[in-house]
Amino acid sequence: MDQLQEARTIINDVDQQMAVLFVRRMEACRIIAGCKKERALPVYDAEREKAVLQKNGALVEDEQIRDYYLRFLQNIMDLSKLYQFSLIEGPKVTYAGDQGAS
Repeated sequence: MDQLQEARTIINDVDQQMAVLFVRRMEACRIIAGCKKERALPVYDAEREKAVLQKNGALVEDEQIRDYYLRFLQNIMDLSKLYQFSLIEGPKVTYAGDQGAS
C-alpha cells in the first residue's frame, strides 16, 4: 500500500470512530438540555466553554495543528449548543456554519 492510500485508510478509520463519539456526545447533550430546561439554566456558558477549550487545547502539543483543533472543538461545541437549543426551544435555531439551512 502506498503512502497516500495508507493515510486515507487512517482518515477513514478516524472518521468512523469520530461518528461513534459524535453520537455519544450528542446523547450527553440531550441529557444536559433536559437538565438545563428543567432548571431554567442557559444553554451558553462562556466560562465553561473557555475552560473546555483551554483544557483540551493543551492536549494537542503540536503548535502547528493546535489552532485547527481548537476551531474543530469550537465547531462541535457550537453544534452541541444548537442541538440543545433545538431540544429546549424547538428546531427554529440555525447553525452559523450552515449554508442556507433554516
